[in-house]
Amino acid sequence: MTLSLIWAQTPDAVIGVDGALPWHVPEDLARFRRLTDGHPVVMGRRTWESLPPRFRPLPGRDNVVLSRDPGFAPEGAVVATSLDDALAVVGDRDAWVIGGGSLYAAALPHADRVEVTLVDLATAGDTVAPVLDERRWVQTAHEPAEGWYTSAAEGTRYRYITYGHRPDSQPAVDPRLQAPHRVRCDWGRAGARAVAAGSDRIAVVVDVLTFTTTVAAACAAGIEVAPFRWHDPRAPRFAEETGATLAVSRATGGPSLSPGSVRASGLHRLVLPSPNGATTALTLAATGATVVAGSIRTADAVAAYCARRLAEDPRLVVGVVPAGEGWPDGAFRPCAEDLWGAGAVVEALRRHGATDISVEAEVARQAWLAVADDPVGTLRESASGRELIERGWADDVTAAAELDADGCAPVLVDGWFVAC
Repeated sequence: MTLSLIWAQTPDAVIGVDGALPWHVPEDLARFRRLTDGHPVVMGRRTWESLPPRFRPLPGRDNVVLSRDPGFAPEGAVVATSLDDALAVVGDRDAWVIGGGSLYAAALPHADRVEVTLVDLATAGDTVAPVLDERRWVQTAHEPAEGWYTSAAEGTRYRYITYGHRPDSQPAVDPRLQAPHRVRCDWGRAGARAVAAGSDRIAVVVDVLTFTTTVAAACAAGIEVAPFRWHDPRAPRFAEETGATLAVSRATGGPSLSPGSVRASGLHRLVLPSPNGATTALTLAATGATVVAGSIRTADAVAAYCARRLAEDPRLVVGVVPAGEGWPDGAFRPCAEDLWGAGAVVEALRRHGATDISVEAEVARQAWLAVADDPVGTLRESASGRELIERGWADDVTAAAELDADGCAPVLVDGWFVAC
């Protein structure tokens, strides 16, 4: 995929005021439509709400809106809880980020191209464009070649500038440098793509509170689990067509992301949406990787499965991926419990003879060993654990910390996690 950012700004980098553009250049709006037509567009909630109702959703484009509000369900759009979640929804398609300011800043490190309309106007504003680092970004095109266009509407002058990467620009740290090792570890969907993507990878996704813990409990009870992205509108129909039960909110009392809700449910199949673990699993599955749900409850069983596969095929690599979470503004949030869960799997891999471990994977292992004497007590004191306890789900926290309580390795086969 190619990820492009598009915005209009003044020479002082103002891109908006009070949720609106402080100018009217219809020629630029027409160009925006031409460039984005037929492609997914990713935007923040404020940008969505700033669109005129008749243009929500933007026609001819899949609209992806970022929001952490579980009650936010805009008609005609897919809700993503983070930028990584949005990129997973987009998949391999070329996509455009269209605002606002904080989303531009978060997406810029992932972008391949930036389209800027420079509006020759001096105006105050409350939203500004991110700074394009000259060490990475360079102008690749501009029009007109000289001077400015003049809008027929208000006589405003404007010009278009395209930015691309400098040929010699490189990321500060390349996660692929873990390549000499057969057991690797990196965070979130971006790290997952670096260490666990591809048909020669076994990707162990760890989302301790609580997606992969719930998958473990379900598979141990003989239940098949289909991961789905959070707020994916296709989930209800998929559940109906496959004879599965769609997970609901914890508060409703039915099968949910709570591991205790599925163990004695008597279900055969469960569709389980999740903003972090499920989306990471689906992202990796799309690359051809063998995806395994890792957790503290299944550390030994998952490691035994992976070690066996490594011994059978010397080309295989295990990428352990602590899924992490998202802050309300969409920024990635590493969380301690996923690092511990990843480390528990790495420690078990070491016991099963998989000792070719990267430094990053060893850091996760050491983090686990630091809490292994009291995982329940430590998890209950973590920020994520305390949050669940305060909401009345203390049993879920205890269940998530029970080492090797489930003796199965949940492996994603044809879209369903099954016990192996």
